[in-house]
Amino acid sequence: MAGAEAETETETVVEAEAEAEAETGTKTVAETKALPTLHRAAPPPQTAALRDARILVAEDDPVSQLLARELLSRHGALVTLVTTGTEAVAAAAEGDFDLLLMDVRMPEMDGLTACRQIRALPNSKLQSKLPIIALTANALAGERERCLAAGMDGYLTKPLEPESLYAELSRWLRLPAAAHEVSQPESVIAGRDIPQPVSVIAGRDIPQPVSVIAGRDIPQPVSVIASRPIDLSGFDANKVRRWLDEAPHVWGTMAQRLVAEYPETASAIAGALDADDRARAGDLLHRLRGAAGALGADDLSAAAEQLELALASDEPVDADLRVRFFASAEVSIAALTELKILD
Repeated sequence: MAGAEAETETETVVEAEAEAEAETGTKTVAETKALPTLHRAAPPPQTAALRDARILVAEDDPVSQLLARELLSRHGALVTLVTTGTEAVAAAAEGDFDLLLMDVRMPEMDGLTACRQIRALPNSKLQSKLPIIALTANALAGERERCLAAGMDGYLTKPLEPESLYAELSRWLRLPAAAHEVSQPESVIAGRDIPQPVSVIAGRDIPQPVSVIAGRDIPQPVSVIASRPIDLSGFDANKVRRWLDEAPHVWGTMAQRLVAEYPETASAIAGALDADDRARAGDLLHRLRGAAGALGADDLSAAAEQLELALASDEPVDADLRVRFFASAEVSIAALTELKILD
């Protein structure tokens, strides 16, 4: 039965794309010469634990938010998004969540401080049993230990990879409530009625299904088509193929966001570098690196990381790193700009 549904879905997609090509004379991105369509992969078994799980995601980058929401909601999780550590503390205090994904590096209040404040709240579940998983683009020695010392229970590197994400979450969501009472975080309590929630963003109730990303409404879905065959140089071809096979509209929305925000981001990075504001430039590069990695823009992500690491040291920054970063960014943004993204 499942095989028949998969075949029907595939046929529907093929027919829809054929109609689009006949009407517009264009090809979908998934049909381009450089990025052929792959067969849809079967979901990993750990994803069963996500159904109806109430997950709070604290992440300030809109592209990374879209990625997290897609990976979680596609398997039935009920996702709430906040953009700062301050909002994460407020949402955790007011909501009833089964798990929290916490970005370590956020404005206003970082994830480590937010975790400590949540653990200090006068609520027994928040003090010890709510699983808090760190999200960080820094795969550096000692980073995991810092997160655990702050009261977090797990650690994931960005950009999020489906297999790693689902495996980590299944550790905390699949066990029955009784198994959590001694030393494990509390999961969904068996037999309890779980109302369909609304998204709690900074203390405000936002009715579903509106997607709230950094305070803005995101129309869904979007269609991503290419005016001609495209070679996305500098991108991880396997990651892009997987996105185009599984969720092309989400990938297109993430690409659209990165392209739209890049001019302002690039100007801010250049200004911070000129002013020798290393902390500001590093924060901006860190955020851009996460967005680029989510899209599979490996060259841009690597160039941003090299410059970010140089800024974090006490040594003078090699001018070539700056040139390399902006050159890589221009190439990646130009490739994405060639994609025609329609609402």
